[in-house]
Amino acid sequence: MGTSTRNQLATWRERIRALRHVPSLVRIVWQSGPSVVCGVFGCRLTAALMPVAMLAVSKKILDGVQLHFGGHPLPPHFWNLVALEFAFAAIAGVASRTIGYFDSLLAERFTRHVSLIVMEHASQLDLASYEDPAFQDKLERARVQATDRVAMIQMLGAVGQQIVAACSLSLGVLWFSPWLLVLLVGAVVPAFLGECHFAFLGFAQNIRQTPAKRQLDYLRTLGASKESAKELRLFNLSRFLSGQYADLSNQIYEQNAKLAGRRLRAGALLSMLSTAGYYGAYAYVIYRTVTGDLTWGTLQFLAGAIAGTATNIQNVFSTFSSIADQSLFLTDLVEFLRIRPKILC
Repeated sequence: MGTSTRNQLATWRERIRALRHVPSLVRIVWQSGPSVVCGVFGCRLTAALMPVAMLAVSKKILDGVQLHFGGHPLPPHFWNLVALEFAFAAIAGVASRTIGYFDSLLAERFTRHVSLIVMEHASQLDLASYEDPAFQDKLERARVQATDRVAMIQMLGAVGQQIVAACSLSLGVLWFSPWLLVLLVGAVVPAFLGECHFAFLGFAQNIRQTPAKRQLDYLRTLGASKESAKELRLFNLSRFLSGQYADLSNQIYEQNAKLAGRRLRAGALLSMLSTAGYYGAYAYVIYRTVTGDLTWGTLQFLAGAIAGTATNIQNVFSTFSSIADQSLFLTDLVEFLRIRPKILC
């Protein structure tokens, strides 16, 4: 086994280990607002089931229209089906807006709750700990988690919604052809692996940049505060501090831009593979319809189910990759909360 292979395996093991912190985050989220969490869950479940419900009703409507063009009367309750699809669309729209409302409430509650936990825990630690630069880096990252993990909470809700939607839509594709479902999943897997790879590279780079970012904060504060204005003017240090800040910030920018460029190129190639898988399945369904094996309604249902399944499976993999990335950052918060003072009052 080569060195690169061992590094890749170590990377995946670290990602998987980081996911063990997700239950701790979920517990904190629940403690911050149980009623809001229930509201988000209910709205996301409703929104996830609406696409397959609308496709099922649309299939019956189009099949009825096809029969009508063949000389048959419209099916009973035809217009009730049209009204039902409108009702489903309205429910989906309201649920989507309500999700945003509950997400904003939950973000406020979570930020407040975690900030209080970090502040209370920091006040109990030994003063000697604050003299350790490594501890200061960990404390800085833990403080950031109090606000930056809001995105991860929304990702957890989104991935649950995407999984429910993907499962409900994939049942329709599975009923028609299991191999089409295998094709859709197989086309998305390389994109998922690529996202995971670059997510870990981003985390590792962020860890390496922590001391430099702390130095940037120090230079920014020192170079633009009333407490240091007199000394800067007296010793003519403004240009020196600005130069130091520019050099350090340029280094960080170049590192981030280089990684972002690599991620863009790899992501574009892998997304083309996923798109090819989707249109291959779509072309096969159109061919079966043209030859007379499928009805208009079945074409509409399968086209929507294939598109929804491909999109949601890709979103699940992408969101899960982002959650794994966020879980690596969450390690800083969890490890900080595990620190215990050596001197107990």
